[in-house]
Amino acid sequence: MKHFVIKCIKNFLFNYKRPKYRRFIYDISKQYVNFFQNDQNIDMSTNGEYRFLSKFFALSNKSVFFDVGANVGDYTRYIIDNTNHVRNRTIHCFEPDSLTFKKLEDSFGGTPGVFLNHVAVSDSVGKKEMFINKEAPELNSFHDTEEKSYTILKESVHSITLDQYVTVHNLHSIDLLKVDVEGHELAVFKGAQNLLKNKQIYCIQFEFGNAAIYSRTFFKDIYDLFVLHGYTIYKIMPSTLLKVVYGPEYEKSTYSNFVALINDSDISNFV
Repeated sequence: MKHFVIKCIKNFLFNYKRPKYRRFIYDISKQYVNFFQNDQNIDMSTNGEYRFLSKFFALSNKSVFFDVGANVGDYTRYIIDNTNHVRNRTIHCFEPDSLTFKKLEDSFGGTPGVFLNHVAVSDSVGKKEMFINKEAPELNSFHDTEEKSYTILKESVHSITLDQYVTVHNLHSIDLLKVDVEGHELAVFKGAQNLLKNKQIYCIQFEFGNAAIYSRTFFKDIYDLFVLHGYTIYKIMPSTLLKVVYGPEYEKSTYSNFVALINDSDISNFV
């Protein structure tokens, strides 16, 4: 009976003589695969990001937060609202786009413990040309993502490295580093190699998606860099963190969120 059912399904689904069903089945299947793998879900309340952060905020002695690619400060606001119990909490925000930084400054200027930096974070110090998305600044990037439906401007911005920043500001560690820079993540991590090497960053949250195509970045590039310095990467899932063992299936353009942990044994705090 089982073989008969399988044969019937194959004859219906895998039949080149039934073309009108193929596109419908493909679209539904693709949506389910994205759902199953937790890809293309930007809703932090369902994709596991809020759950992960709530677990992180419950940890003791975690008080230094970096928001790289802060945009208008939604992530920073969430940290502030959920860490009132944290003594001596500091949040360091980095946003290079002038107009977006002004909004960030309007919201958080003068807020105790929040340090606003009108700079980009990269792998070198100096000037860089940035593509500014006028209608959707959250998609600003150092790489031309060919968003033809938007008005794209160019702006020269100043860039720093995280290694330089912590040295100048005499910081000894980062508890949570969030990076959302539209394909420029690898450059940010390369500019933090001393921090990574010396295990001065406890946890890193970053996204990986279609912007990596335009920056010519493979997921393996990021994976290898973290593994080199003793970090373990996990994919954020709705109800847990899933350990990443690299394979070619991670080289895809669907939006996903990941964390890298310095101490593999600490995963018990997040599952």
